[in-house]
Amino acid sequence: MSDFPNSSDLLYFLALGRLARDVETGDFLNDQHELITYASSTNTSTNLINSFKSHCKAIMSKGSSKLQVGKRIRLTPDSAQYDLHVLTDGLDSDELKTVVFFAITHPKFDQHQSITQLFKDFKSVIYDSFTVFDIEIARELGKIHSQSQSSLSKLLTQYNSSKLMKVQSQVAEVKSLMSDNIAAVLSNVESLESIEMKSSEFESAARQFDKGSRQVSRRMKWKYYKWGIIIAITIATIIGLLIWWIRDKQTG
Repeated sequence: MSDFPNSSDLLYFLALGRLARDVETGDFLNDQHELITYASSTNTSTNLINSFKSHCKAIMSKGSSKLQVGKRIRLTPDSAQYDLHVLTDGLDSDELKTVVFFAITHPKFDQHQSITQLFKDFKSVIYDSFTVFDIEIARELGKIHSQSQSSLSKLLTQYNSSKLMKVQSQVAEVKSLMSDNIAAVLSNVESLESIEMKSSEFESAARQFDKGSRQVSRRMKWKYYKWGIIIAITIATIIGLLIWWIRDKQTG
């Protein structure tokens, strides 16, 4: 579901439905059930709202016989992107006039909030504002819908703006920031290690160059001394031969 809200909201949608029955037989009239009011969080798209409404209506039309007064059920679609909580309540002692409270939440809603308390607050919003007769004659987008929007919006905001959620959101932000900082530090460490390795390589190369230069210097000095000795011997030999030749002339 591509339109699903990418936010920290835990409560996406609230709706109130009324089940229709045949007066004489008490059988459900599946084509006459009404979704008389609904409200959604500000981050919920129109496409999602329509999808949520269709899901709620399908439960009333196809599963009305399984909806028991006072029994809460929890449904999760195949996408597992949200949970649909359903609570049926009776408007009379005979439980022939019934309404259905719907709450669509994040799958982890009950880890942070109480679904039981949510339904208590939801029921208070409706029953404190409207009479049983109002609910009995209500139609979709009618009086109850228009007059309950403000209260339902406040209820949605209340459950999406709790101190716990804010703290958890801040913790998540801090964790994300810390992860980024750790990644940056590790990156710097890798850079320092790389520089240190290069420095070691340069130092090793410098030592080898110094060693090689000393060896070359020694070899050059040895060649210089060797040629000096050879030249000195040659000159001494020549001088010796000249002296011998001169003496030989004098004696002759």
